[in-house]
Amino acid sequence: MVREPGRIGKQLVAAPRTAILLALQVSGARLQAVTAKRSYRRPALRSRAGRALDALRAARLRALAEAQLEARSPGSAVSAAGGAVVLDPGSDRARLLLASALYRSGDFDSAVAWLARPAQCGDAGLRAGAERLRGRIELDRRQPEAALAALSMALLAEQESAETRVLRAQAHLACGEPGEAIADLDAALSIECAHVEARTLRAAALLEAGRIQQALADLDGISAGDRQVEHALLELRARLLAGHDPRALDDVFERAIARFGRDRRLRLAFARHLASRSAEDAAAAERARALLAELAGEESADDADAAEALFLLAELCRADGERAEAYYRRGLLRAPDHPRGLCGLARLLGERGRQAQAVPLLLRALMAAPSRQETVEQLARTLGAIPDDESLARWLGLLLSGLPGQAPGIVCALLRAFGEAGRTDAFEDVRREAHRMKNRVAVESSRCRAEGDAQRAERLDALFADWARFLDAIRRCPPAPALCAPLQIVRAAVAQVAFPPGRLRLLLGSGAGALPLVLVDAGQIIDALVNLLVNADQASPEDRPLRLALRCGSDPGWVEIAVTDEGAGLDRAEQVRIFEPGYTAGKEGGSGLGLSIARRAVLSCGGRLTVASARGGPTTFVVRLPAVDAPGPRPLVLLSRLPGRAGR
Repeated sequence: MVREPGRIGKQLVAAPRTAILLALQVSGARLQAVTAKRSYRRPALRSRAGRALDALRAARLRALAEAQLEARSPGSAVSAAGGAVVLDPGSDRARLLLASALYRSGDFDSAVAWLARPAQCGDAGLRAGAERLRGRIELDRRQPEAALAALSMALLAEQESAETRVLRAQAHLACGEPGEAIADLDAALSIECAHVEARTLRAAALLEAGRIQQALADLDGISAGDRQVEHALLELRARLLAGHDPRALDDVFERAIARFGRDRRLRLAFARHLASRSAEDAAAAERARALLAELAGEESADDADAAEALFLLAELCRADGERAEAYYRRGLLRAPDHPRGLCGLARLLGERGRQAQAVPLLLRALMAAPSRQETVEQLARTLGAIPDDESLARWLGLLLSGLPGQAPGIVCALLRAFGEAGRTDAFEDVRREAHRMKNRVAVESSRCRAEGDAQRAERLDALFADWARFLDAIRRCPPAPALCAPLQIVRAAVAQVAFPPGRLRLLLGSGAGALPLVLVDAGQIIDALVNLLVNADQASPEDRPLRLALRCGSDPGWVEIAVTDEGAGLDRAEQVRIFEPGYTAGKEGGSGLGLSIARRAVLSCGGRLTVASARGGPTTFVVRLPAVDAPGPRPLVLLSRLPGRAGR
């Protein structure tokens, strides 16, 4: 029996070629269907099996990202953590890890964006980690107030976290709150007694609070194996603030440099320390030059460090104008907009009569740091030496068009600096005239003796002796600057005056001992303060005490010493003339030179002496001295260089 052929069989008979192709298509479709049933099909993302698989792979990627962070490969960690977020988008832990990796790679804005969900999740540990990382980011951005708010939120979520306490202490210190920082650090050490960062930062906080001996005790308590370069720098800063003999610190520097493998920061700090004594110690100056030349010649040196070394070298070689200029220009190649280098080179050019070349450098320095008072005062002196009014107007127009927002303040500062220059010139005129008068008195005395008028000759001799003492008082002595603690200067001046009990009220504050150091001629500044204190004592009634305050200046980078009396006060006209040589404000028997000499001493150290008063009193004289950093880190810089743990 022959069966009837099927559809394919009929087509084979009718059209063999078409039938064969059709048969192959049908069999291929059946083969694909069978193969599809046997091959793996990925579960749907919303299914339980799909979610479990993605979470597993995400966990492996998170572990990989953590390992890469530990190996200091933040770029690879970003890729791994980003893959974990894609596979498991609901995982706040993966988002926090991605933010940490972005932070380590320097992308702060993206890191903060990925912290939004973890900071609001239900897991207290993740919330604390997110806020802690946000605090780290704000500290690195130099936004301590925002860091303080984030770290306080982290502590609300997780109280027993030594790391968060240490970070919040750092934010407190950056906000000028050493007391709160010490409280946080004590709490951190009660949680983790071996926390080296906490012990180091507490020493810095104690130093900021003026408790120098306690800071030194904390540093001595850190074991030798845990010490780093920052500890040595902090200890040296504390010893300088404690008033230790600068020469005795040379050995401390030498030991630290030998121990830490000739660290560049230590050698630069040592060179600064030696350079501060260069005016009085030729051996220290020579050693500083050798260290600075070595630092400037190192190919691996950081641009900022190399530039600072070259600027210091230029200052030590000012007597050799061409050599100093070459050092300044080499330093500016490494740091083109550094205000110190620009001002130093401009000052050197101005002294050599090249004001037209000095002014553009000072304008660049003002563009880089418009609030730097030293630059404004130097610009005023340089512009005042330009005889051509058209050139002067052109430079002023360029300055005001380049800094329109700061123009009013700069103009006021320039006018004040022009006034200071006028007073200095007037003082020099008095000094020259005094020398001329002394010579005339000597000639007249000799003539009287030759004519036999002994009585008149004796009177002229007495007048000659008075003039000689006067000239000794106003002689122009170049300052010998050295690093000094402001509190020591104040105490030395008060000790010289020797007020009776209750006559002087010292307003030093809790952090007076931790104020920045000042680079001044201590003898000249002490003499100026003694003059102000004696004047205040003479002006105040006996039943109303004087006040002396030591504080940070209203502008950053300044230390202020204010002397206030309760006398009759000065009106505006007297305040304008009070510092003129020979002017006395209602004080009989005075020479009118004491305040002029005091002002000149303060100006020679880069400071300012101002008066604030009104008729009826009180009257306050304020000595403002430019602060400098001691050879040691400030607290915020300190912990940014210590090993840290990112939040995760």
